[in-house]
Amino acid sequence: MIRFLQAAGAAAISEETRMGLWTLFVKGGWLMWPLLVLGGVTIFIFVERFLAIRRASVPCMIGFWKSCMGAASGGF
Repeated sequence: MIRFLQAAGAAAISEETRMGLWTLFVKGGWLMWPLLVLGGVTIFIFVERFLAIRRASVPCMIGFWKSCMGAASGGF
């Protein structure tokens, strides 16, 4: 019975000390804002580079199909 009460007390304490993401961000101070901006820039650069590399690898197939379609319709 004592263990059950101790576990219940520990659960109550852990619920009180739980912090949300925004609370942690605010408690981090002014240094968190540049980190947030740099994180956003990092995600933007990653997505932009991913799409650029993906587009660069596809044109061979697109060019091939355009030339095939142009040849079939007499478009050369």
